[in-house]
Amino acid sequence: MSWQPSYEATKPAKYQRETVTVFKVMLATPLTTHKVLHDVLSEKIAIAELDNEFLPQLLSLAKSY
Repeated sequence: MSWQPSYEATKPAKYQRETVTVFKVMLATPLTTHKVLHDVLSEKIAIAELDNEFLPQLLSLAKSY
């Protein structure tokens, strides 16, 4: 079972053509393996780590819960 990238980058006019990364939701089925889930989550983590502005804030908020 192969999978498609779980995100897309776009440059909408609404945001002055700034790059916006949109994470897609992945629905697991009985055919979804742990490897597929691991690969998708690893990809999302790698993308999130590219952000120096919002990721630290998000991690700080997550620690408070």
